[in-house]
Amino acid sequence: MKCPHCNYEYGFRLNEDSSTENISGEYGDFYQLDINFKRKSDSYYKDYDEKSAFACPSCQIVFIGD
Repeated sequence: MKCPHCNYEYGFRLNEDSSTENISGEYGDFYQLDINFKRKSDSYYKDYDEKSAFACPSCQIVFIGD
């Protein structure tokens, strides 16, 4: 995962050649909050799109993740 604010990274990253790289940032893993955001979906197959909230351990910013 990569922070959209400070670009801090932690976890696995998929490279252009389809290989994976494990990135261990100095502040550890991102916080996953017990908050889910829902919005009405335009899709015929589901009523809502749902996303999770995360917090960066480096800059302390909360953001919506995938």
